[in-house]
Amino acid sequence: MSQKQINLSLLGLLLLIYIGIWAWQYVVFFKETPSFEDNVQQVMKQAERHEWQKAGEQMEKVEKQWDRGKIAVSIKTASMNHSLLTISLRKLKSSVSKHDEVGVKREGEESLLLFRNTLSLIPRF
Repeated sequence: MSQKQINLSLLGLLLLIYIGIWAWQYVVFFKETPSFEDNVQQVMKQAERHEWQKAGEQMEKVEKQWDRGKIAVSIKTASMNHSLLTISLRKLKSSVSKHDEVGVKREGEESLLLFRNTLSLIPRF
């Protein structure tokens, strides 16, 4: 095998891996109904209406969805936003459990911003 064939094979393999990771991420966070963003927004709305039980149940859905896709995100980006998003989601859960409406709103908005920046090609701040 020539060096050119090896390079093209490796490039093709990397491209295939990247497409697979992107597809995994898309299916987990955007294809599911409701999407990740919709779930976080539901937590915020339920907290605003003081429906803490429902907000806690919705937060569990957010955590499960994040757990299914966070490996794909960390492989693809390995950025600080990934770590900050994980921390922000923990703070969101803590605010829900404390029935802290202001904290839920703040952490929910931060989580959404970090999520969008982590999964976008060009980060927005």
